[in-house]
Amino acid sequence: MENLLTEIKVMKQLQHEHIVQLSEFEWDTNYIFLIMEYCSGGDLSNFIRSRNTLAEVEAKYFLQQLACALQFLRSKGIAHMDLKPQNLLLHVTASRKYILKVGGTNIACQPTGFWHSAFIFSNCCAGSL
Repeated sequence: MENLLTEIKVMKQLQHEHIVQLSEFEWDTNYIFLIMEYCSGGDLSNFIRSRNTLAEVEAKYFLQQLACALQFLRSKGIAHMDLKPQNLLLHVTASRKYILKVGGTNIACQPTGFWHSAFIFSNCCAGSL
């Protein structure tokens, strides 16, 4: 329970245009409820599936937004731990523009100790084995 409360605390402090915001949280004896920002465009996986393709210009647009979010998380010493198209949500603006937002409940993992060393090592690897 303590780890979950720490994660919630970290998530509430993450204010960035490309990260899904945690508005509130509640709990009862059986459940914890996270009230998150609504992203009306669904997730990136469904967006690509519905179009059967993703134009290079669209891919570049989304990758720039993802890189911006990941740079912000890295500056806070945070690893996402579950980055996949289903956790990349899309908000549709009034002008019909898509804004990518990183979501998912594993967004607030802060590696320490042994795991921190493992993350640093994995950042240094290049190529494939």
